[in-house]
Amino acid sequence: MRVACVHLPHFAVELERQRLTSPSRLIIIGEQAVYDCSREASKVGVRPGMRVSEALGICGKALTLPTDLPYYERRFNDVLDLLEGSSPVEPATLGTAYLLLDGLSDQPTVITENIRSTLHSTFGLTSCIAIAPNKFLSYVATQLTEPDELRVIGGPGARDPGATADYIPS
Repeated sequence: MRVACVHLPHFAVELERQRLTSPSRLIIIGEQAVYDCSREASKVGVRPGMRVSEALGICGKALTLPTDLPYYERRFNDVLDLLEGSSPVEPATLGTAYLLLDGLSDQPTVITENIRSTLHSTFGLTSCIAIAPNKFLSYVATQLTEPDELRVIGGPGARDPGATADYIPS
């Protein structure tokens, strides 16, 4: 079985950046607790789940925005509709979905590369995509993958086709 995990890092932040007239690099989304934060805010220690007041103590120049879950869900449904055109899709969380790649006519790497470029051109979103023998490995690999990168664990397209731990950093 081959499964792809499509992860859209900082999904809410990227959607909010598209709505801003003058995009900010430091963004914190949430009212009392941080729902999401920009990559730049993450680098200085802001994390989802922490109190917004604590996050602003770490990153005082950040733009703070309220959470707009209905908007994020609508946009993620649009992404899922696009993904459905490639393969059966199983949504996981907002910004993450799994695709079953077995039995498709094209090679999994071709399909996922098309998905990556289409997500960027259609929605302006970066993605981390990993192909692995199961959902768990594909998800872990996306967390270790840079934005707009494809990682293949085991099987055709991997650095070591017989490996199942191709994602472990050296």
